[in-house]
Amino acid sequence: MTTGPRRVNLVDAEGEMRALLKVAENGPMLILFDAAGALAAVLIVSEDGPVLNLINAAMKVPVDLRVTDAGPHLRLRDAAGELQADLDVDRNATDLNLADAASILRAVFDVPMDEMHLNLYDAADNLQTVLGMNNAGPTVEMRNARDKVQVVLVVGTANLEFLLHDTGGNLRASLAVGKDECRLHLCDATGKVRARLNVDKDGLDLGLFDKAGKPIWSAP
Repeated sequence: MTTGPRRVNLVDAEGEMRALLKVAENGPMLILFDAAGALAAVLIVSEDGPVLNLINAAMKVPVDLRVTDAGPHLRLRDAAGELQADLDVDRNATDLNLADAASILRAVFDVPMDEMHLNLYDAADNLQTVLGMNNAGPTVEMRNARDKVQVVLVVGTANLEFLLHDTGGNLRASLAVGKDECRLHLCDATGKVRARLNVDKDGLDLGLFDKAGKPIWSAP
C-alpha cells in the first residue's frame, strides 16, 4: 500500500490559499477559493459518484452537478438559493423542470423513449397547456384554471382534428380534416351531436339532430 499526504494546499503568488485537495472519509475532495479567499467551488468524489458545487458570494450554491448510477443531475438556483431549473437524465427519459422567481414550477419538459411532453403551468401552479409528440404526430391541449380541457389539437399522419370544450370540459365542437373528407360536429351541453356537416368527394352532407340524437333534418 502506498501512503502519502492526505492534504495539499495550493497558494497564489501572494501566499493566499486558492485550492485545497484532501482525502476525507467519504472520498477525495477539491476545494477552490476566489481571490478574496471566499469559497467558490467544491468537487467531491464519493461512493455515490462525483458532485460539483459552485458557490456564490452569498455562500449559496447556484450550481449543483452530480453523477450517480442512474445518470447525471443538474440543479440551478438563483442568487438567493431558490431552485430555478432541474435537469435529470437517466436510461429511460430526460426531464427538465423550470420555475419562476417565486420558485413556482412553470414548465416541465419530459422526453421518454419515442415521445415528448411539455407541460406549462400558470403562476398558481395550474396546468394550462400540454404539448405532446410521438410517432403518431403532435398534440396540443389547452386548459382553464379549473384544469378542464378546453382546446385539443391532434395532428395525425392521415388527418387533423380540432376539438373545443366548454368551461366544464364538455365537448362542444369538433373539426376533422382528412385527405378526402372534412367533418364538423356541433354538440350541446351534454356532448351530444346536434349538427353535422360533412364534405367529401361525393359532396356535402348536412344534418340536424334532437337532444335524443334522432335526425330532424338533413340535406341533401
